[in-house]
Amino acid sequence: SAKNALLGGNVTAIADLAERLQVVQFTVTEESPMRGYTISELELPAKARVLAFGKKGESLALPLPDETLELGDRIVVLAEFEALSTVRQILVGADEAMPATGGQ
Repeated sequence: SAKNALLGGNVTAIADLAERLQVVQFTVTEESPMRGYTISELELPAKARVLAFGKKGESLALPLPDETLELGDRIVVLAEFEALSTVRQILVGADEAMPATGGQ
């Protein structure tokens, strides 16, 4: 819970899978540069992959390419720690950099 407090309300750390890998859930915000785009249009760094997607108020499921990212939707991403800040900027629109969370 301390790690999630550092990450912010629209980002939730789910699991550290390896020394440099983390599963993180992001919630699409008003400021999200990708709001209104589809999953297939989402361009994440090479070191990040979408694992699951959930419309606001619905369960997470496998992402379908034609699903549109809307306010409150959730995206679960597997990423290396150094890619998380970029992923956050793309999905949430946050200007501040995410703190390094590896190995904690």
